[in-house]
Amino acid sequence: MAKRVQPLERTLKYYRAIGVPCARVERWQVAPGHPGGGVRIDAWGFIDALAIMPDGIVAVQCCGATGVPSHKEKIAAIPEAIQWLKSGGSLHLHSWKKRTKPIGRSHWQLRWLVARLENGDILWEDMPLTV
Repeated sequence: MAKRVQPLERTLKYYRAIGVPCARVERWQVAPGHPGGGVRIDAWGFIDALAIMPDGIVAVQCCGATGVPSHKEKIAAIPEAIQWLKSGGSLHLHSWKKRTKPIGRSHWQLRWLVARLENGDILWEDMPLTV
């Protein structure tokens, strides 16, 4: 059986393919007795990876397509996420969805959302992909 590729792995591969330096900051915490043997721990509860973009440092949260609403809600409730944006940091949410082409082959499609602060609330905008 093939190993399931996590959304974070897809994001890291995508960034490297377009020449963007990136690094995983999420870590695995072993938890005996926990289903799956442990839990993933994000930096400050909302950062899976950091990327060095031409316009600055970006914190990235990754998920599957169905996880977007819950990840937006989770991030909005984390004070450090607000502080990250207030301090000038950028925050992106990458979601991945498997698409099937008409001839039956499939590929993974990235939805790239960018956070911004407005009146103390985090708002999300879709970023058009040029690559």
